[in-house]
Amino acid sequence: MTTTVLELEDVTLNFSGVRSLDGVSLEIREGETFGIIGPNGAGKSSLFNCVSGVYRPQQGSIRHRGQEIRGARPDRINARGIGRTFQNVESFPTMTVLDSVLLGCISKQRAGVLRGMLWYGWAAREERESRAKAEEVLEMFGLGALRDTRMGELPGGTQRQVELCRALAAEPDVLLLDEPVAGMTHDEVESMVDAILDANERLGLTVVLIEHNMGVVMDICDRIAVLDFGRLVAVGTPSEIGANPEVLAAYLGSAQADSA
Repeated sequence: MTTTVLELEDVTLNFSGVRSLDGVSLEIREGETFGIIGPNGAGKSSLFNCVSGVYRPQQGSIRHRGQEIRGARPDRINARGIGRTFQNVESFPTMTVLDSVLLGCISKQRAGVLRGMLWYGWAAREERESRAKAEEVLEMFGLGALRDTRMGELPGGTQRQVELCRALAAEPDVLLLDEPVAGMTHDEVESMVDAILDANERLGLTVVLIEHNMGVVMDICDRIAVLDFGRLVAVGTPSEIGANPEVLAAYLGSAQADSA
């Protein structure tokens, strides 16, 4: 029996009278790679922001393994097992790669500030465990040799890979990737796709990605959802989506889609 790991029901988000999401409902299955596509401004990143707690939708339900998370704080959602990367790489240029990945472990740590400052009891143990986890993730994705390199010295594609490692360090079971191959060279795209497939297959993660590179989406996604002006247009396999006239209309315009 297929388990639904993430469920959205009638999610609606408004900004000053502008409807960013219009009653979106989705079921994402455990272990699948699920793509979300659509033109610019379709509501894709807004959907991720609702799931990760950055935005609170005015209407609807968002459930992770049956537990309502709509309106929960982002750190609580992350601690529950939903990790995320962002469309624009969020990093500290002077921080090392290892320290950047260590930031992903914070949501799992339970020691208070005082214990952490004194390196006392389980605070010291948590720090050792977090460092070991960060090292493990970097080695897994071939970035171990860069552990002491400052983030600002890395090319954009490698910074995106480090951001992926940071999200994985929190040990999520659902990984939200917002345009993970944007701005990458061909070789960088191949490397990132391999990393995403590894996260899905070797770690057993459910991967949900927003991406404009349709070749990547069609190659690695089990199912795809299409948004247009905040409305869910279609959900299906890559072959079903590629043949859907509503999807063609959303991307090409109705007149061109009718003549295609």
